[in-house]
Amino acid sequence: MEQTTSHHDIPEEPTSLPHHEAFQEEGSRAAPPLFADAKLAFAILVSAAFIAWLIGSGSFRADSSETSGGVFKQGEAAVQQQDSELEAAVFPAGGIRTSAQWGSAVPQLVERGVIDRTKFDALFERGGDPLASEEIAILEQPQPDRAIVFTSENDRFTVNVLWALGLAQQSDALDNGPMRTSGTPTGQFASTGGWTLGKSEDSEEYYSKWNLLGLTADDQVRVTRIAETIYRPCCGNSTAFPDCNHGMAMLGLIELMVSQGASDEEVYTAAKAANTYWFPDSMMEIAMYFSELQDTSWDSVDAKIVVSQEYASAQGARKVKLALQEAQLVPQPTQGGGSCGA
Repeated sequence: MEQTTSHHDIPEEPTSLPHHEAFQEEGSRAAPPLFADAKLAFAILVSAAFIAWLIGSGSFRADSSETSGGVFKQGEAAVQQQDSELEAAVFPAGGIRTSAQWGSAVPQLVERGVIDRTKFDALFERGGDPLASEEIAILEQPQPDRAIVFTSENDRFTVNVLWALGLAQQSDALDNGPMRTSGTPTGQFASTGGWTLGKSEDSEEYYSKWNLLGLTADDQVRVTRIAETIYRPCCGNSTAFPDCNHGMAMLGLIELMVSQGASDEEVYTAAKAANTYWFPDSMMEIAMYFSELQDTSWDSVDAKIVVSQEYASAQGARKVKLALQEAQLVPQPTQGGGSCGA
């Protein structure tokens, strides 16, 4: 399936912003000369007699499941059922509930102008998919007990809101990491210059500005440590270098969960859930890789491994796809594909 996030429109990132990181047919052959008429007639009679004998003896049964056609159809049905079961495991009904709560930071983002409600609401209305009542509640009121649930219906909403949080929350990763040391001005990344939903036209006014989540010095160390080990299939960089919208949103998710005292395992599990709905194609292929080539069920794969550089980075996802193509489990590549455009 096409690599997209599903139903809400998000602002497109300026294309000028940096983002780190046959079959040949056989020729036709001339038909052999025809036999003489007598020989041809004799051959036809012999063939007809042989077929009649097969039918009479019961050896030829077109409707038998033991024929090659029947076996193929049974095998094809089994593969389809297996794929359907795997898809249900990757994308469970109702989405994936995490241990993170929305908390009180989102209304503060609105209050401080990081999220301009007029722009934000209009974005979804233009797409013919206005904000749901529970999404409006998250923007307007603290939600200390509302768990973050990732679904195919709210993927764009979660990306946008967590993007704003990652951008505005004061972070050692933003202040001292590759976003500062790469040589590119901080305002010229897709995750910074691409944020157009604030009241200010200059997103740098919000960059790492407030400690909305009350992170301590130890929390900051932990956020950076975890962020360095979580990747996304659109980039070659870890979340500690959040140069695109998905990276900044993932940073916001990590910071939110660390502020709430979540365990490392819970953070990695939530990161896996976020990647699942932000990058459905890549995550389905990773799941297929483990299921078909490693004989490992999706539920039993460690979430930290799933979001690691080996599998979840752009390079890792390409290697997974190549392995599946070599095993003839997915089609050969075509032109086009997903991007980090917001």
